[in-house]
Amino acid sequence: MLHPTAIVSSKARLGHNAKIAPYTIIYDNVIIGDNTTIDSH
Repeated sequence: MLHPTAIVSSKARLGHNAKIAPYTIIYDNVIIGDNTTIDSH
């Protein structure tokens, strides 16, 4: 689930069921694994 206010690079890779919280920024070449939650703050 990707929150609408999150900014995620098109060069980043998100695993299955990754949850990206509001106002989070994910940069180029970042790999986020399956079932991971990236929270704001």
